[in-house]
Amino acid sequence: MMHTTADKRAAFRAMHERGCFILPTPWDVGSARFLQGLGFGGLATSSASFAWAAGRPDNTSSRDMVLQHIRDIVHATDLPVNADFENGFADDLEGLGENVCCAVQTGIAALSIKDSTDDADSPMFPIDAAVERLRVARSRIDEMGGDTLLVGRAENFFIGPHDLTDTVVRIKAYAKAGADVLCAPGICTPQEISAVVAAAGGKPVDLLIGSNTTLTFKEIAQLGVRRISVGDALTLSAWGGFLRAATALAHGELNGLYELANGHQLNNFFRFTGEDHLTAQPASITGKVEYREGEGALLTIPMGLVEVETSSVDAVVTWSDGESNGFAALPVANFCQYVADGVIAIANKPPYLTNSIEAGKTTLGQRL
Repeated sequence: MMHTTADKRAAFRAMHERGCFILPTPWDVGSARFLQGLGFGGLATSSASFAWAAGRPDNTSSRDMVLQHIRDIVHATDLPVNADFENGFADDLEGLGENVCCAVQTGIAALSIKDSTDDADSPMFPIDAAVERLRVARSRIDEMGGDTLLVGRAENFFIGPHDLTDTVVRIKAYAKAGADVLCAPGICTPQEISAVVAAAGGKPVDLLIGSNTTLTFKEIAQLGVRRISVGDALTLSAWGGFLRAATALAHGELNGLYELANGHQLNNFFRFTGEDHLTAQPASITGKVEYREGEGALLTIPMGLVEVETSSVDAVVTWSDGESNGFAALPVANFCQYVADGVIAIANKPPYLTNSIEAGKTTLGQRL
């Protein structure tokens, strides 16, 4: 567990040093805690996800509103958080520097600054101005300890034109200006990705995947990408289900409430990861419960009596086969799904731990 801001920042920096990882984006405290419970190593905020949850269009939230949202996510979990800080909420360098300091003070592990202006007539900062802005951000971060990662974003492919040559020039310049991580949201082909990775000069590259892609995780990693972000995609997925169901209801149709999450899983999750952690709690495995040791293959916990302990991150199950003891750690969100399905039965369970409801009424469709 990472208990201090310094711990989170050190862990996040280490995650960027080798391999490739996925960085999901919550939109509120509950989704942040659940993502932690699925075993992710870090989180990111999204300006769009926050704006829609607050009933606003993207790029209209104030600096103070965004800072409060960042604080909420940082304090919700033990994970390091990468903050989407748009373009720094200031056109002048002095204001930008002050705002960067405010963002770092929230306890974030990384800060993303984009080079777009939100001005339709002049959508991108000239490259010299964008470089100077990153230098100011780098200087303020260094004055505050230097352990917060700075992410430089080249927005060409988001706001146009899709100019890969200019993107490469910007990525090279941002790397020299002190950005620790480079990102060019909107690139999607192997050729574009490879060009940006090369331009970063060995510094980590973040690839934004905002919708389904034909590229696999392995293929993206082989291209040299260090992390994969999803931006507002999880929020849009949630809104998509809501809009389909709500629109059906508005037309008097009652058959649009399908592929629902399991309410018992959610209730169990927020209880077990809140004040009701299980400690050496007897339980019974009545079906197939899978877990994974590191990067190895899936294993199965033997059926029978076990003991369970839960935290905000995982559930540790221990058992004895008469000759030796075994244990398994699985993401606490998955554990709560097994409980909701009735595959794990908690002994002496309180009334709220109903394992299931009428068969077929509610299903997650696919186990988390």
